Amino acid sequence: MSVEEYGVVSITVAIGTLVSAAFGAPFVPLVVRSAAVDPGRKAQKDLSTVRAWMLWIAPTLTLAIGGAVWLTQLSIASVPPNVLTIEFIAVGVALHATYYVLPLFRGSERLRAFVLISSISIVTLLVTKLLFVIILRSGPTGWVISDLIAALIGLAASLLFRDLGSARPSLTGARSVFKFTGAVVLQSLMTWSTQNFSRPLMALLMPLSQVGVFAASINALAAATIVLFEFNKATVVEYSRSRSDRPSLKVHKASRVHRLLAFVAALAMIGLAPPFVAFALPPEYSSATAVLVALAFGLFALGLYDLPLNFLVYSEGKTGLAWVPSAIGALALVAGALLLAPSLGALGGGIAVAVSYATMAAGSWVTLLIAGARAPWRQLGISWRTLAALLAGLAPAAASVSLALPAAYQIVSLAWGVACGMAVGFADRKYYKKQDMR
Repeated sequence: MSVEEYGVVSITVAIGTLVSAAFGAPFVPLVVRSAAVDPGRKAQKDLSTVRAWMLWIAPTLTLAIGGAVWLTQLSIASVPPNVLTIEFIAVGVALHATYYVLPLFRGSERLRAFVLISSISIVTLLVTKLLFVIILRSGPTGWVISDLIAALIGLAASLLFRDLGSARPSLTGARSVFKFTGAVVLQSLMTWSTQNFSRPLMALLMPLSQVGVFAASINALAAATIVLFEFNKATVVEYSRSRSDRPSLKVHKASRVHRLLAFVAALAMIGLAPPFVAFALPPEYSSATAVLVALAFGLFALGLYDLPLNFLVYSEGKTGLAWVPSAIGALALVAGALLLAPSLGALGGGIAVAVSYATMAAGSWVTLLIAGARAPWRQLGISWRTLAALLAGLAPAAASVSLALPAAYQIVSLAWGVACGMAVGFADRKYYKKQDMR
């Protein structure tokens, strides 16, 4: 795939994720909450309404949008109309399996069905990408055809299972569903803008050579966030079954593991930055090391951002203010980019993203308090002392790597970071033993 084709694919993927963020992702908390507890009549109606939306209404809307693009021959950011049309249809077809059936099975702990459908979708996507993109070299058209085939097979597999949305959809159920998800739509779109708007924003503020360095660093960050994202998805069921003021022991453990996993991911990103830049990128990307170090702090903050939101959305079901932290983060991204990117280039962009994620994390904690929810953060392993210890583990490693100090200094500083993480981990283990004895 040429550089131009890769650019078209990147924009197409961003447009597809935007549609998913608007039509699919906001419904996941409601589906998980409804399935995680014993589903009564109201939950049945909510699930049936979401099922009707994912299976019929939203795919019809995406089909209409794709048809309009085809008829008008509309091209968005150099993406051909046929590619856009197929991508819109593929996203619509994938909604039922991705944002209804899989969260439903995760919430009701039907793990075999969850693993089966996930595996079918992943294998189909990999095989079709290999066939159309690598073997047949069909470029962006082959990419979206692969998406459509994988979506169709995933939909067929999801329809084979009996789900919990057996009641008939009703107007009352629709009002309940959209009252819950309305604010989550804003939160989802703001999060999308924070994650995807940075590239075009930086392109307006720095030379193209620096945009390339920034884009490569952001792609590495996106790969690292998958670990945190998947872990958070695996734990939201326990948050749904717990209260923020009286979290269960499983939530205690999940919270402590989550913030420690965020630290490990950030430290690993710092330690792997030099070899990644040296061996995976061309020589002109050498400045990406410092950018990756800055983004590592953003990765750590992103892990902390999820914890209060889990209590707010999944434990308490209060979604009205869920959009506020990501909106503040988006504003911080724009302000940071305007201030830092013109003078510092890609490094300024990386710092702006890190500040944006840190602002989102702080905003999520404040939002939880404003919403009237309380959580025993010290028992959950979140205290100023713990956060200071983890940041003290990251800072020396970040300094030695970004300043390109001799390898011995970098190794010692990374070892210090590992020691700080282990100290926090041993404290967690001691806490678990004390709780088990009770």
